[in-house]
Order: sequence, then structure tokens, then C-alpha cells
Amino acid sequence: MQITIDTYKSLIPRQAAPSSSASSFFQENLGTWRELNASHDWLEFYKEVQPLCTTLPQLVYHQDAILDALLSRLDMRYALSLEPLLDLLVHLSRDLASDFVPHFPRAVEAIERVIMGCGDHGASGGKGK
Repeated sequence: MQITIDTYKSLIPRQAAPSSSASSFFQENLGTWRELNASHDWLEFYKEVQPLCTTLPQLVYHQDAILDALLSRLDMRYALSLEPLLDLLVHLSRDLASDFVPHFPRAVEAIERVIMGCGDHGASGGKGK
């Protein structure tokens, strides 16, 4: 049996550009998640990165600091922040385009740690902060 996965099709049309109120997909979605998530860890992340990404050039300039802050929180201890962080990782990679390529291995390793930690977290019955 052969399974084919077509990664180019989606039920939701892909947005061509950020909204007129944002200069990057990361900034746009950071604001959206700020309204949707009120967990302590998420708010700490927001406070740390929001001043670094008010424009696309600023986001590109601070990409290392933003990625460090994001990847350091990809952990089951911050379970309530995982969905927005993973979503923002996608948008950061989209905004940075080919500039994201050097960061790709670190991002994959961080995601792998989360996946591997899910089994441990679920077995221990622990909760995010």
C-alpha cells in the first residue's frame, strides 16, 4: 500500500500578505494570540518579543533573539503556550523565508523534544504552569 501526501493543498486559502495593520505574519499572529491566550508563560513571551518585531526589518534584525525566546519555551512545562508558540514558529519561518534555513535544525530539535516529552508528561499527570 502506498500513501501519498500532498503538502501543497489546503482547504483554507493561503494569505498572500499580512493584514494592513501588520508588517509581518509573525507580528499579526502575535497580536491575535495575545487576545486568545492569557497564560502566564505566554504573556511573558509576548512581553519579551513584542518590542522586537514591530516591523519586518526589525523582526529580521532580531531573528536570533526572537527564535531563542520561542524555542526556549517549546517545552511541556509551558503546555498552555505550545499552540501559539508553534503557530508563531510557522509564521516566523514564513516571514524570514530563506533566512530561516540556518535555524531549521534548531527548530526541528525543539519540536522533537516537545513530541518526546508528551509521553513523559502525560504519564506523570503533570500540568503546564
